[in-house]
Amino acid sequence: MQWAEAFLDELEKLSKLNPDVQLRPHQRQAVQMLERSGNRALFAHGTGTGKTLSAIAGFEHLKEQGKAEKALVITPASLQTNFSEKGVKKFTDSTVGPVGSGSHYQLMTLEKFRKNPSKALEDSGADTMIIDEIHRAKDPGSKSYKALREAANGEQVKNVIGLTGSFISNHPSEVVPLMDIVRP
Repeated sequence: MQWAEAFLDELEKLSKLNPDVQLRPHQRQAVQMLERSGNRALFAHGTGTGKTLSAIAGFEHLKEQGKAEKALVITPASLQTNFSEKGVKKFTDSTVGPVGSGSHYQLMTLEKFRKNPSKALEDSGADTMIIDEIHRAKDPGSKSYKALREAANGEQVKNVIGLTGSFISNHPSEVVPLMDIVRP
């Protein structure tokens, strides 16, 4: 476990999170899991436990390691302000804006993304996808699932972070499509 403690110490030192931000143990473990899993992970935290901060900490850590530059954040329209104002701007000095702004974090709704995923990736220049509320794409026959899976498994995307507070509604097999998006 010494390697884990060393990793967490390194995360605290290298993180570009604002100095007053303290990650909770499960958030630190999520960042550690992201690194161990080849920079592709599904963060299934309970509602209100800091999924947004976990994703931001994970992406900031990837940036520090030179493994990421820009993230395309795909989120429901109702959560964009939360991710931007109560997330990126509150916890980091990184930039955030719409797709095409050149910001570190570029936001787009799932509805708009699924219309033309390759254009979204091209316009954002993102090497990382952060998919908030990924459980909305758990139906393998849906347009959302197909768009996310195709984009996440393309050559441009090197890192994927999926976020959900409710990845299973009826049956444990519902997690399979989500993992298929995140980890091909």
